[in-house]
Amino acid sequence: MNIKKEILFRVRIAFIIIAIVGIAIIYSIIDLQFNQGKYWESKSKDINLSYLKIKASRGNILSDDGILIIEEPSLLECLQKISYDQFYNEHIYVFSLLSINNLIKKYRLEVFNIEKLNTHGGSLRYYIKKVSNNKFEIHKKVKMQLNRELRYGINKYSTYIKFKNKVESSKKKFSERLEKIEWNNYYNSLPFNESALALYKWSPIAEELKSLDKKIVLNSMILKWDNVKKEFKELISF
Repeated sequence: MNIKKEILFRVRIAFIIIAIVGIAIIYSIIDLQFNQGKYWESKSKDINLSYLKIKASRGNILSDDGILIIEEPSLLECLQKISYDQFYNEHIYVFSLLSINNLIKKYRLEVFNIEKLNTHGGSLRYYIKKVSNNKFEIHKKVKMQLNRELRYGINKYSTYIKFKNKVESSKKKFSERLEKIEWNNYYNSLPFNESALALYKWSPIAEELKSLDKKIVLNSMILKWDNVKKEFKELISF
């Protein structure tokens, strides 16, 4: 009986301690919610992250006679070629000469020369200087490119509606093509041949050198696909 009483005594003590701790926790919650709520709410606002505009510690790093060179896929080329695959991942912005001009003019900068490149299906390299820099004259190519963009209607909303319709039409054609594929035999019909041709066409290599690589590119793709087919057959052979 003494052992039983001792166990009950210990259980009661434990229960009392738990009850006291529980009451203390409930009191703390109520106190935190109603008495200290405003304090911690203001405290959280003070320590929250906020976006601040911070001026560059170096200041203006472009010298008065310096040149800033940037390279971007051409928005005009994207619209003309319906190359909407340029808008992927972090590349959500594609610029034109017109948009570059509008962006930099508030910093007293201007484009004085451009180069057309084949990368990304058509890119532009912009040469930028300070407006006060008289060392470089504005090349006629700048005006010619700007006129091309304006003639195409790159500054008009309707141009992008037309582009949207062309993208949807391209998507529809792809879906129709996908539905017509005979998957049982498709792997025998050089499915990546068009990819190899696209790689050859858009690779940023001089045309006189590129022509020497056409057979190499196509044969490499075919050989790789044959190896993939062989490895896959071995994997599914039990």
